[in-house]
Amino acid sequence: MYIYHTITYELLSTHCACYTQTSKEGKSMTTVRLKVREIAEAKHISQRQLFFRSQVDLKTIQKIYRDPIGTIITTETLGKLARALKVDASELIESISPDNKKEVDSN
Repeated sequence: MYIYHTITYELLSTHCACYTQTSKEGKSMTTVRLKVREIAEAKHISQRQLFFRSQVDLKTIQKIYRDPIGTIITTETLGKLARALKVDASELIESISPDNKKEVDSN
């Protein structure tokens, strides 16, 4: 599956399956982390404000905040969040290696 920006249809991410790219041996190589929380906090936007600005369900936003790696969202939702935060959708996702995933999970 490829992730495309819903407005510009530009490729946002490399080939992935449920946000994880696997090698031929079946080992996880790259995982995608959603950076919605970090960007919203940097812009002093609360979850509630993000809900009203983006029209994304509040429970979805809360889930993204709690689990930025395991939460799966549509490109439409990614686009809505990007517009609400006034950033490009590609800025909301970050590829991380399995080693970094362990560090992120422990924080």
